[in-house]
Parts: sequence; C-alpha cells; structure tokens
Amino acid sequence: PTPTPTPTVVWVANRDKPMNRFDGVLYLDGYGGLMTLDRSDNPLVLIPPGPGKITSNVTLLDSGNLVLRDQDSGKVLWQSFEYPTDTWLPGMKLGKKDKITQLLTSWRSNSDPRPGYSIFQANGSRLLVWLQGTQIWDSGDLVELGSNITPVLNFSYLTQSDESFLTYQTHYNLTRIVVEKEGQVRLWAWISGNWMVLWAAPAKYKCTVPGYCGPNGLCNGDGGTKDTCKCLQGFEPVSVDGWESGDWSGGCARRVALPNDTGSACSNTDGFIPLQSVDLDWPAPYYVVASNPTVQDCKDKCLANCLCTAYVLGHGKDPGCYMWTDPMMGLRQNNSQVADLCVRLAASELNQTPKTNRPTDEMPNRQSPKGRRLLLIVLPVVFVTILICGVPLCCFLRKKFEGHEEQTLLRDIGIDGATCKFVDVNKGGGERGPEIYVYSFANILAATQNFTDDNKLGEGGFGPVYKGILPDGQEIAIKRLST
Repeated sequence: PTPTPTPTVVWVANRDKPMNRFDGVLYLDGYGGLMTLDRSDNPLVLIPPGPGKITSNVTLLDSGNLVLRDQDSGKVLWQSFEYPTDTWLPGMKLGKKDKITQLLTSWRSNSDPRPGYSIFQANGSRLLVWLQGTQIWDSGDLVELGSNITPVLNFSYLTQSDESFLTYQTHYNLTRIVVEKEGQVRLWAWISGNWMVLWAAPAKYKCTVPGYCGPNGLCNGDGGTKDTCKCLQGFEPVSVDGWESGDWSGGCARRVALPNDTGSACSNTDGFIPLQSVDLDWPAPYYVVASNPTVQDCKDKCLANCLCTAYVLGHGKDPGCYMWTDPMMGLRQNNSQVADLCVRLAASELNQTPKTNRPTDEMPNRQSPKGRRLLLIVLPVVFVTILICGVPLCCFLRKKFEGHEEQTLLRDIGIDGATCKFVDVNKGGGERGPEIYVYSFANILAATQNFTDDNKLGEGGFGPVYKGILPDGQEIAIKRLST
C-alpha cells in the first residue's frame, strides 16, 4: 500500500510496560524471543523466548502484521494479529483461540496507549461495545444481517476446533477499525490523502457514548438524523469543518481560557452558567462533604479551586458538592435531572449571549450545512424566475417606450399621428400606408452611409442635401439641417 504521510499507530507491543528511556534497541535473543534493551541494559520482553535455541527473523508485512518466524522452517512462531490492541485491521481476527479472548481495548488517552475503558469484542457472530463495564452497543447477528450493518464492510464468521472468530474485508486500500477512548468504534479509510470516517457505532445511541460530542459538547438528540451536538455558552467547536460534517468528536473549547489554563493566577471574578436538566457522565467528579450545603457554598468551593470547571449540588441521599476538574465528557439532556450543572466561565464570557442558560450551536461567521444547501437550492430558482419573467417584461417596456418616443417626435414636428406612421425599413412590407412616412434616424444613417461626403448632392440655405438608398433600392434625398 502507499504509505501515509503521517504514521498512524495501529499496534503497541508494550502497552503496560513503557520503556524508561527513548533510546532502546530491538533485538532477537536467539531463543525465539523479541526484546528491547535500553542503554542501562534493562531488558523488556516483547515476545517470550522459547525453550531452546532457534534462528528466527521478524517481518512487518504490508498488512500491518508483525510476524516472527523460524528462519529454517518458515513456521510462524508469533504474530501481532493474534494480540490486537485498539485497532482491527483487515485479516485480523476477533474472537477466541485456545480459551484466549482476542478483543480491542481503547487507549487511555490520545497520548497514553495503556488499556482504557472501552472494549470492542466479538461474541460469536455478533460485535459488542462495552464502556466501563456496561454494554452500550450490539451489532446483531452479522451472519443474518450481512452487509446491512455497513455496505463498505464484508464480515466473515468462522469456527474451528480450537477457535471461533470474526474477520472483515473492504474494497478500500487502507482501512482500520478503531475503538476510541470515548466508547465509539469507527471505520477509517485512507481516501484522497486523508483518513476519513466511513462508519461509526454506536450511532443510533448517540448520547449514550460519552465522547460522541467530544469535550464540553452537549448531546441533546434522540438518535434521529437531526444534529445532536451543541457547544455550551462560552465555547466554540475545536474543528469547525468536523463539526459541520457531523463529526463532533473534537468537541468544544473555551472562547476565553480560564486563568489557570493560561498559567495566570486564579481569578475570583469567574462566574457560572447553570445548565438545566443536564447530566455529566465522565470523568467522575470528586466529592466535597459539607453539612447541608447550599448552591452558594458549592460555588465558593469551586471558585477557591483553580482547577474546578463545574459543580453540582447533591440532593436527597447524596448531599454535598460534586466538582469536576477536567474537560466535561458525556454532557447530555436529561429531563429527570433535578440539580443544575453549573459550568465555570471567564467573567468576560458571562454577558456575551442572553442568559437563557441553554447551549448554543451557533458558530460566528459560518453558515450551517443546512443553510448552505438551502441557498444552493433557492438562489438558482430565484435567478431562473427573474430570467423568465424579466426578459418578456424588458421587451414589453422597450416596445412601449419606443412607441411613446415615436409619438413624441411626431408631435414635436407638428404631424398628426393618425395620418403618418413610423417605418422600420429593415422589416420590409409593401402595403400602402398613411400619406406620410417617418423614418428613424438609424434608418437615415444607414441609407446615407453616415452622411458620407460621397453621397452629398449639394448644400442649401438650411444645410447639405444627401442621397440615400433604402433597402428596397428606392433612392431618396435627405436634407440635414445645420445647427
């Protein structure tokens, strides 16, 4: 395959055992084992060695599979495809082999490859997604559904004596299925020089995926086709292009950073916006015990902590102040929620929009995709309508104006319009009309060749006389009055 400009990590050998230094050496130990060794001679075993000496080699295939073979027999001793991390590549198996479950586990964060809290696994001929121990998506029987789950994937379910597994193929050259830390599984394909998301699940349970709207994004949809994510007051999309295309996973960022985010001293001028009927799933808040606290008590405690970004006053069996210090994930509308979630904002942001305490998805100086589509439909219709109606109207007005101009000229030269007629010599016609014909000046210019001297017959007291020839061959004499 054509390599991508920016390397994409699809497998990590030592997720739980990072190297202490960045200058390690990869080597084969002579017993079929693969290890790293740093400058302090601290070995890190990636592939356990066998019982006896063996000559082996390790190869990274174009498929992304790292394969360790016996150099003499060619037998595969170990391969990374049997030990997936967070990425499912075409040809890789998900299922069970020798009572070992092969599944995907998300990264802990974008920069931390340790196993996270999202799991994507095969259960027979079904695919399941788990988040923090709770199942949030079930594909259904892929053998029965076929390509209905997504037309760009072709799943195969196979059972053998010691294993049962699912694999997939796709017609795209480079693809990968990744379980994200937020709990969503996405199919990425390398198209026209970029990684693009072709499919994601769970999609119809959007608000059950904490990271669906990204950090600080509010999910308020019901799983339909309408836009479901909005930025809170004081926040704006991190990626406007992604937001407009329906990929909200980048979330929202503060328009004005809090002092702590910029390294400045903590400010007691910050304020809060209360969000009604909103739940916040992740991260888990820390609990501040207080005796019969009030909203003001929680507000004061949050302001006193420069890291605090939001708080909720607990009720009933859970009195106290619940506070958050990280970007908020899993914000979603929940009409059964009693307490208001109070989000911290810089003082300058509190009065920027009306205090409706509702989120907004408006993006300054940008039109929504629906608005652009509407313009693309309306503008051509308006243009065609103006063209169809305007051309006949212009012709009518021009004809009317010309008729009015003719009658004005006849009055100016003292001729009764009932006994004369304007003649357009270019239109011909042999019928005998009124006794007096009045020709347009354009006709006169054409007949005399713009009053050329070759057509000049002579000159009288009021001006020169020119010979003219009409289109039908009739010769005329025309006096041009001198000014």
